[in-house]
Amino acid sequence: MINKEDSPLYNLPVGLKRKDLLILDSIRFTIELIEENYSSLDKELKGLSYKHGNKKKNLIPTFNFCWSIIDNIQRFIKLYKLLPTNNNHELIKELSKVTPLRNTFQHMDERVEECLLEYDMPFYGTVSWLINFGKDNFLHKFYALSGLYIPVKEKQLRIEKRDLPIDELHKITLQTFIRKGRKSTVIYEKKEIDLSELYVNFKSIIHQLEVNLSEQFIKQKAQGLDWKKRRDIIIKIAF
Repeated sequence: MINKEDSPLYNLPVGLKRKDLLILDSIRFTIELIEENYSSLDKELKGLSYKHGNKKKNLIPTFNFCWSIIDNIQRFIKLYKLLPTNNNHELIKELSKVTPLRNTFQHMDERVEECLLEYDMPFYGTVSWLINFGKDNFLHKFYALSGLYIPVKEKQLRIEKRDLPIDELHKITLQTFIRKGRKSTVIYEKKEIDLSELYVNFKSIIHQLEVNLSEQFIKQKAQGLDWKKRRDIIIKIAF
């Protein structure tokens, strides 16, 4: 888990303003969504790697998880910017690379022609990843293409082996396109984002966020409360 049980995000002081309480708990929930997205993506890609050649494959979950990571990190950025800051929210600037991709995803239906025809790109992009099976002297690179796609050139699926752990995924990458410029000067360009690196950076940011919150709560002598019984509950109503 990114957030441990003793995380300040799980033990928010009861004396916080209602607005701050709701913002911080929404951040906590968003973190858990991103963690679940990435964990599910990792599991899905490993399954596809070991079942390569199996005609019964389903790539829908893969692209759903990838775009959910992008979407939820953008939500995290928006929520984080609601918190007070002394440095213009410097901590999360590294995550801002997701914004152009998220904007593309939000308005993808308006860009069908540019995406499919002019830029020869699958509608929801391409996902690639590396894995070391430990059986030969190669790393294996896989590409998952969303929908029907006729490649311009054959993909090279094996590259020289590097010293990477066996049975772990590396460099999970989403390739899509983004829009740049205004109406009169708009251009579209291919864009790649390393989701593995993004997730590592995200975890580091969350750790620093927790450190900052703990320091603030200590300064304010705020008493943390375990919200377990009132967090993420299901309410049943019979009528």
